[in-house]
Amino acid sequence: MTARSALRCASNVAWGCVATLAWRGVSGSLASERSRHWLSTPTIGCSNDSLTVRFVIIMPLLREQNRVGAMCDHFTQIMAGYPGSVLLLVTTAREEAEDGGGNHKIVPESTAAIAERLAEHCQQQRIDVRHVHFPQSEGAMAHQVNYAVDQFLKEIPADQRQKWWVGLYNADSRPDPDALNKVSQAAAEDGCVIVQQSALFTANITSMPRSFSGLIASGAAVLQSRWTLAREIPRLRAQWQATQRGERVPLAHCVGHGLFARADYFARSGGLPLETMNEDLAFGYFACAEGTPIRPVAVLECGDAPRSVSAFVGQTRQWFWSYAQYPAMAALAAQRGLGTPADRARLTTAGLIRGALWLGQSPVAFGALALPVLHAAAGGSRRGTAAAVGASALALGTYCSPAVGLARHLPDRSAQQRALIGLLPALLVSSVGPWLCVADAVRAGLTGLIPAHAKTED
Repeated sequence: MTARSALRCASNVAWGCVATLAWRGVSGSLASERSRHWLSTPTIGCSNDSLTVRFVIIMPLLREQNRVGAMCDHFTQIMAGYPGSVLLLVTTAREEAEDGGGNHKIVPESTAAIAERLAEHCQQQRIDVRHVHFPQSEGAMAHQVNYAVDQFLKEIPADQRQKWWVGLYNADSRPDPDALNKVSQAAAEDGCVIVQQSALFTANITSMPRSFSGLIASGAAVLQSRWTLAREIPRLRAQWQATQRGERVPLAHCVGHGLFARADYFARSGGLPLETMNEDLAFGYFACAEGTPIRPVAVLECGDAPRSVSAFVGQTRQWFWSYAQYPAMAALAAQRGLGTPADRARLTTAGLIRGALWLGQSPVAFGALALPVLHAAAGGSRRGTAAAVGASALALGTYCSPAVGLARHLPDRSAQQRALIGLLPALLVSSVGPWLCVADAVRAGLTGLIPAHAKTED
């Protein structure tokens, strides 16, 4: 093959990348608009049944000395409208073990000490905030959550657990003050046992570092928020609607912040899965396999995003483990008797396809960006090269348009500009973490050494 032939072949591949990116961009943009409309549609107020819902909010903490105070203040304020509800600050011995081992910078006071002091202060104010300490130095967030729920439910008679809902948030979560109202409305519906609140990731975007890495992190924040509108919310809505109509249940996933489950269901299902690297997508997979509805609520929370490229890559590297472990989820679902073999095969295939699309996201974007250069180098005419420039720009613009819309709603003009400039480089590195995860999975398969569950927040 001559050099010119190779360039023509590469140019044809790049045209394919443009077509793929345009298709994903159009579908994502349309889905984002439907999500915006759904989020903006007014809902009814609290019913008598919804006022009987009681919440136990679980807040797993690991090295959160700088966040736990503000988080506690925020949640006690929004829980004021739900008397009898409880906030559990769940720390872990893992923090003490890792800090003592020199893996992290020693800080003057542990998260556990701060959480204990906050809980005592709130109790004096007659606000039911409690500190629970997970005593084992090994284990991830799911272990903390399951331990805390087990300890709490020991106090609740079995016949009272239907009134209680377990809610999970992260230390950087700042749900809308109306969130519990919306969740309680959904929780009061017949047959509802799981409620999911979705999130945007722009809470800290105005304080991103003034560096190139911070610029890309700003773009990544709105790119991830775009995904919430374009993919996460539509899939949750489709899953809920299918279960209500008695149709075949599509794959949707739960997220470990903004996740609510009725206490009796949470206990009966065994809590968050401990066998997989990430617990939330597995929890959603099992729900889909058994046909349990996941009820989305039309209110968003706003969380923090990673503040550097390395943190962004590390976060997506951890998140992608769920996609690598869809076959393991299918095997676990079979062991639990959830769904039919055909159901599990269908859900697993959908998950693997989505993982493949994520792996291909950056390469496809690179291909689209390179099209004009490849077309010209392959001997294309000036008119053809101009068309290639236009097609490339249109495909990239269409794909990024929901994120552009989100960036323009940021309160700070400088943050808007930085997010817009950082969008393209963020897209170009968005598959790095997933590919590193694939390497981790291959290494684990060859050596049997499973990487430790990484903390995904900065």
